Amino acid sequence: LGVLLHELLVSVVPFDSTTADRVYGRDIRTVIREIVPPTPSKRLTSLDQPAVERVALARQTSPAALRRRLRGDLDAIVMKCLEKDRMKRYESAIDLARDVERHLSGEPVGAVGRGAVYVTQKFVTRHRGAVTGSAALALVLLIAVVLGTRGWFSEVELGRQSATRMVEEAFPVAFSDSSRAGALLDEAERLDRRSPGPPLTRLRLQLLGPHPEAAGDTARGLVERFPDSGEAAALYAATLRSRDPTESDRWAAKAESLLRNSLNDSQSKSLVQFALSLAESDCDATLDLLDRSLDSYPWNFESLWQRSVVRFDRANRRQADGDKAGAIADYEAALADAEVMRRVRDQHSLVWIQSAAIRMELDRLDSTPAEDRQIARDQLDRAIELDTGSWLGYFNRGLWFARNAETERALADYDATLARNPDHFAAWVEKSRVHFELAQWDSCIEAATWLITHQVSAAGQRSRCASLPATGSGAWEHWKTRAGARVRLRNFSGALEDYTAALGALPSAGASASAQRPELLASRAETQFALERFAEARDDAALAVGLDDEDSRSHLVLGKALAVAGSGDEAIAHLDRAVALAPEQNKLINRLERGVVYWRLGRDDLALREIESYAKQNDADASWIWLWVWEIERLRGNAAGAARALAAARRTDQPLLGSVLQSLDGQVSPQAVFDQATTDADRLLASHALGTIAFTEGRPDEAAKWFGKCKGLGFGNWTEHQLAAWHLGRVARDS
Repeated sequence: LGVLLHELLVSVVPFDSTTADRVYGRDIRTVIREIVPPTPSKRLTSLDQPAVERVALARQTSPAALRRRLRGDLDAIVMKCLEKDRMKRYESAIDLARDVERHLSGEPVGAVGRGAVYVTQKFVTRHRGAVTGSAALALVLLIAVVLGTRGWFSEVELGRQSATRMVEEAFPVAFSDSSRAGALLDEAERLDRRSPGPPLTRLRLQLLGPHPEAAGDTARGLVERFPDSGEAAALYAATLRSRDPTESDRWAAKAESLLRNSLNDSQSKSLVQFALSLAESDCDATLDLLDRSLDSYPWNFESLWQRSVVRFDRANRRQADGDKAGAIADYEAALADAEVMRRVRDQHSLVWIQSAAIRMELDRLDSTPAEDRQIARDQLDRAIELDTGSWLGYFNRGLWFARNAETERALADYDATLARNPDHFAAWVEKSRVHFELAQWDSCIEAATWLITHQVSAAGQRSRCASLPATGSGAWEHWKTRAGARVRLRNFSGALEDYTAALGALPSAGASASAQRPELLASRAETQFALERFAEARDDAALAVGLDDEDSRSHLVLGKALAVAGSGDEAIAHLDRAVALAPEQNKLINRLERGVVYWRLGRDDLALREIESYAKQNDADASWIWLWVWEIERLRGNAAGAARALAAARRTDQPLLGSVLQSLDGQVSPQAVFDQATTDADRLLASHALGTIAFTEGRPDEAAKWFGKCKGLGFGNWTEHQLAAWHLGRVARDS
């Protein structure tokens, strides 16, 4: 734009390839990057005289008059556009347009600055007729005023400039740190109480926040306080849009009229449409308003930014509804808007985060090139570099790490998020999920407890002015997460309380959450099992099957509960159903548990079929399972089958099982074998194996000792618990 304005003023661009080579001895690109261009007035003097006269004639003036006209405001405006440092250029095309309009109306322009002498000169120029009538007296008075109030005027002007900068900084900061934005706006109001900027920015943020309905009274107060503010009128029209459309239209028309005092028609219409979009809750209606705003004035960057955010939110909703094609289209459109913003405002961290967040969602839908994943990471690094005090960059980068299996780094970024915003709900949600994934049960319980205690909806922290990937969860999910962690720590009583609380929270979580009821009932049933509350386990499992007859896990739990209750045929029917419905990776373990039930029911042939099938297909547990097959074959009197199973068990490469088999051969004592186990999992396996050997070898007292240990260690492990209970019952009956 600076180059175009330069050419409009003097008919030539600041540099051309001929001048670059002749004057600077370099190629044009190097000159543009490294050489400060001459002002338009100086560039005019570098032309030959015939060229200067042609330029002046085209503008219906003389060369001398044209040079005078260019010096000052126009030179300063062009040079501000052409600054090498982006931070020193105009923030937007709107700012440039306003400076040009100030020059045309004889007002001070921002590119020159606001020194007292310059402002006074502009005042005199604008009011030349009135000043001429009493020049001498005016001059004396003017000198007195300038000398007497120069210090005060400079201080006020500096305060106004500082306030403007704070308002500009507060708006993007508000999306990541509302308290910091509030402090900036408080200070801006203190420095410039007459400016509508700070209170209007507060109102815009209120409209974009989670409770926009509270903005009406605020807007009404602002139009009374600033009756000549077009933006105040536009925002008031926005607050009236849903309550009184006719009155809203009247205030929108008034806003356009007021804005035309400083903007052209297109800009005025664009800003009013943008203001109206802030109070609109429906995505489609909001986008319609923003499209109209940008149709009127394509360089309204606030509308461009907001359109990117709203498109992102609509894409999230479409993705949740299963509309993958619609979601991808919205994400791609949102990314296009975000990339324009990023190129224009590349010093604002929020625009980098916006672009990265959209790329991450496209990556989840497999609708972006592989290199875009790394681009998103680089953009988040840049956002953090630009604003290390904001939590938003760290939180989004944590999501990036979590989705790319860098869980430890994800945790570090979630901790950095919470260090900057301790009450950030979504960060606690993600932190609890990562701790669960890493099996860090105590830390997971701590995070889930924070979420349960606060009971805040994650959606309440989402604003319609900054895009975040969807990370929210209902209260029921936090109870479920803590229950799962407590199960792993064998705190079954606590887990039972949490599953019950999760089920109680489902009705208030909406229809989609209700679909989780069968899974939660099945989980609670398994926990009831661990606590030996078999009747309650059966009832929960039966409810789960009633709600979802296609759920393999519910049939499995119900089958096991019925087996304990002695309903053999009914139990087997549900276990058959569980195996048939199970995904391929779960079929094997379901068959093993069906084998346990067959064994409990005395159907040894069927039990052996299931157990041997598991041993042949599962190398990790095969040796331990073959020892169980050995026991069954011995008890059945099948010596050949027992020998074959024992030989298979001896092929183990597990030191602990090797020691167990040495105890069978009398080479080491059973207690010495048990003492080798260093974890509860190993102690469980060792006690079960030693009990199996003692029982099979006819040592019932020793078998009771080891199976007693096994039952205690197997608390919560249905298979081990049931096998231990069966052996103990058999020993008791035999004795």
